Amino acid sequence: MSQITRFAVNSARIVQQQKVLRVPFRCMAGANPAIKSSQEKFQSDDNVPIFLKGGVLDQILYRTTMGLCVAAIGLFIYNIRSMAVKK
Repeated sequence: MSQITRFAVNSARIVQQQKVLRVPFRCMAGANPAIKSSQEKFQSDDNVPIFLKGGVLDQILYRTTMGLCVAAIGLFIYNIRSMAVKK
């Protein structure tokens, strides 16, 4: 066996032997009620994309981001065209 193969096999054995730490379910039993209400809000099936479920602020941020992306693409195309065309 080559040295690399031996190293890979030994690494795999070490990973298999390590025990995975798991959070017991009882730790989450008394979770904050605000977290539970947020989960219900974001996991509800109301045909609204997840990135808009935060309310008006999310809609403003989303539309601003999309507008800036469109403007940046437009400026990029304008600059490429202006560099390509002789004056």
